[in-house]
Order: sequence, then C-alpha cells, then structure tokens
Amino acid sequence: MKRALLCGVLVCLVAGGMFRVHLVARAQEEERAPVSRQRTEQQIAAFTKRVAGGDRLKEFKAALATPAGKVVLRDRISFYEEQLRNESRDDALPSYFEKRFELTDGEYRLRAGQERYREELLSTVSAFNEDVEKIAAALRGVSQEIDGKTEADRLLVRFMNHEAAPAMLYIQELRERLRPDVGLVEKLLGQIFVANEDGKYIVRPGRRSEAAEYLKQVQVIRKSVKPIRAELAEWSKELVAKDDFHRRVKKALGEPLFASFIAAELIGEGGGDISRKIQQFFDELGDIAVDTADGLEIVEAGEREEIERALKKYQQTVRISRKLSKALKSFAAKIDDQSELEKGWRDALSTELAIVRIGGEYEYADADADAIIRELLGEVLEDKGDNKKAVAAGRAEEVTRFVREMFRQFRSVRSRARSIDETAENLSDTDLSAALKTMGGKFAVLHSIQQELKAKQVDGFSVWLREHFVDTDNGWALRDGADQMIKEFLAEVSEVNAELKKDDF
Repeated sequence: MKRALLCGVLVCLVAGGMFRVHLVARAQEEERAPVSRQRTEQQIAAFTKRVAGGDRLKEFKAALATPAGKVVLRDRISFYEEQLRNESRDDALPSYFEKRFELTDGEYRLRAGQERYREELLSTVSAFNEDVEKIAAALRGVSQEIDGKTEADRLLVRFMNHEAAPAMLYIQELRERLRPDVGLVEKLLGQIFVANEDGKYIVRPGRRSEAAEYLKQVQVIRKSVKPIRAELAEWSKELVAKDDFHRRVKKALGEPLFASFIAAELIGEGGGDISRKIQQFFDELGDIAVDTADGLEIVEAGEREEIERALKKYQQTVRISRKLSKALKSFAAKIDDQSELEKGWRDALSTELAIVRIGGEYEYADADADAIIRELLGEVLEDKGDNKKAVAAGRAEEVTRFVREMFRQFRSVRSRARSIDETAENLSDTDLSAALKTMGGKFAVLHSIQQELKAKQVDGFSVWLREHFVDTDNGWALRDGADQMIKEFLAEVSEVNAELKKDDF
C-alpha cells in the first residue's frame, strides 16, 4: 500500500523545548542590525566623498577608505547610539504616561482617543495575572518534589516559591507559548523579514531571491485549496459515521480549514509538481479506505493510528492558528509594500493558508502552564526515587547562574517600576489604577515602552558628525578643537591594522 506522501503530510511529532531564557532587548537589536549596518555604511560612504581637503583631513580621509577606518568609525558611532538609547530610556516612562494621560486637578485622566488603549491594557493585565497565577501554582507543585539536599536544590526551590519566578519566566519564556502574539510571528518569520528604519518589515536583503521562490510556491498552493476542499467534501459525504473515530474523520474532512491544512503541509514536501502531489495524496487516501454497503470505511488498525495522529496535529494547528490569526494579520499590516515582493508577502500572510501554515510550525499549540513548567525543569532535574527530584549531576552551576540572573533581572524590573505605582496612585480611573499596581500592569507598561523604544530610530552617525564637523561649500570641514579626535582616530586605525596583520594567514 503506497502511503509515503500521505504519512508525510499527516504525521508530525512535536519537538521538545529547551531550558533557556531569551534576553528580549538583545534579540531585537540583533534583528534590526542588518538594516542599521546598511544605513551606517551608506552614511559613511556619503560622508567620505564630501570630506574637505587640506592637510589636517588628508590622512583621515584616506583612513576612512580602509576596512580598519570603517571599523573604528562604526565603533564610535555605536558609542553615540548607545548614549541616545540611554537618553530615550530615561525619558520613556514619563513620555509614556504623558502621551496617554493628562494631569487635571492633581489627578491623571485618560486623554480623549485613548479608550482602546485602556481596553487593551486591562485585557493584557488580566491575562498576565491569570497566567502568572497558574505558573506559580505549577512551580509550587514541582518545588515540593525536590529533595533540597544540595545548595543548588535549595536555591532553585527558593526561586520557584518566590514572586520573581512566575513573573520572570512568563515575561522571558512562557508568554509566547501561552498567549502567542505579534512578537512570536516576528521570531517565526525572522529569517525572512527584518524591521527597517521606519519600523516596517522588509524582506532581508540576502533572502530576497529565496523569499521570491517561496512566495511562488505559496501562490501555487493557494490556487490548489479550492479543488482540494471540493474533493475532501465529497470524501466526507461518503465516509460512514459508524463510530466516534469515523465521525471525527468525517467532520474534519468536511471542514474548509482542513483543505488549507492539507495544502499547507504539501508546501513542506519538497519540490515537484503541486498538481501531481495533490493527486498522489488522494490516490493514497483511496488506498486506506474500502467501500462497504453503507459507504467508505477505514478498517485497518495501523491506518487508524496514522489518521489519529493526523487529526491530533490538525486540531493543534486549528487551535494555534486561531491564537495567531490576529497577530499574523497585524504583522502583515506592518509589511512595507513599496516593492512587489513585499506586497506579495503582505497579501499571502493575510490568508487562511498562511495562518494554518505558520500555526503548524509552532510547537506549543496545546501547552498549558503546568506542562511547560515540567518540560522546562525536566531538562535540569533528575528523578531520585520516592517521587523526589534533584538538580541533575553536572547542571548545578548552570541552574545557579540561571536563578541568580533571574533574581537580578526581577529586582531591576521591580526598581524601575516603582514610579508606575506613583502614577497609579493618582489615576482617576480606579480600574486602571488597580491594574497598574499589579505585576501584570507593570509588565504591560514596560513592554509597551520596550516596543516604542524598539521602533525609535537612533542616528549616532549624525550626532558624531555634528560634534566634530561643519558643512561648508567645500564639503565637511573639521570644527575648531576637533584635532584631538583626528589624532585619536588615526591612532586607533593603526592599532586595528596591526591586529588585522596578526590574523592575516
């Protein structure tokens, strides 16, 4: 019985996670790096062409044209960019509240037009606090199973029963599993897209040909959904409803979304003619069913097991697709549509097929707090018998570093969030006031600020340029008093060249 393609389409086992924590801010900066580097290279090239002549700048201009000169200048630009980011962080919280509230008679009142913000904030806070409570309960349950004989055991137990644990694990690792949002879509599509200077998503410069080829595949598959849906509907009509198994199969085959699920799976089956793949799929589907007087019936146990796995994956995909639908559409809406490639992706990602396809790649469709906690801790804990666990041999140092870092980050967040309490005390809206005083409220505010800072552009090159040069009719001329910068710059270039020579094989 030929069922290779059918099995490939229907069966996919969920991979396990890893015990890790993502430093979100760092990941976001790395994601934006290719676009930032491209902008900086363009700025340096334009600047180099217009550097004024004269003895003072002749050697400097020559150095700028070398790899070492570019390295030194980029390093100086990075210093100014970090200063700008620090200044933005210092002003971020006051700016956040000023944008959304106005101070009247000693009370903060919601500004006109911010009603949607209020609704979304209260929803986010409620979800956060609900999830954190579940995580806290799961952590307490596992902590009672740890025997606590070693320092690492006791430190881990202390952390698991501290308010820091559920909050930090949720913020850093678990939120995207329990409540996937646009941030998760950014990660899932991060190899293809990157945010540009305006905060819009564009296809990465080095991935455009690959993205174009994949988009062609998707467009072919989209055209195939309708005939797949029509044929599956006919199969659903003919399949008997003799037992629970057949009823579930019959129901799935008749659902329009199942056609998108099958079409999405066919994308991952490598190259080849799509029409032939579809026909082969239905031929193999015909091999696992037999005609009876009452209709089509699936009789062999092995075939049922494969279909049960298929149904499970389909239901998982449906659930996560529903969760991701809004986030994926939000992501698509932020794609820069100035080129045909981006327009094509924007259109494709707004379809049911894309939602199902990306949902199928997400591995935590059915995850709940307790399951995830046990999965994460299961990587560093080992069974000791008598229903007891302990930090696994060789993992004590890793666990200790992890817990200490989580405590450190929690205290930093707690300290930074103190001023949120002060504002919350003076809010006229009692519901918002109560929400902002919770850890969920603080997270919602800080998360929003983080997103705003991410979108904010910092131009370290322009700051460096204005500090040391003045624009003249003859080009960029050195400001008075900037000679020392030139000397230091050239000295650093010499040092970099010396290091490059050491590495020259």
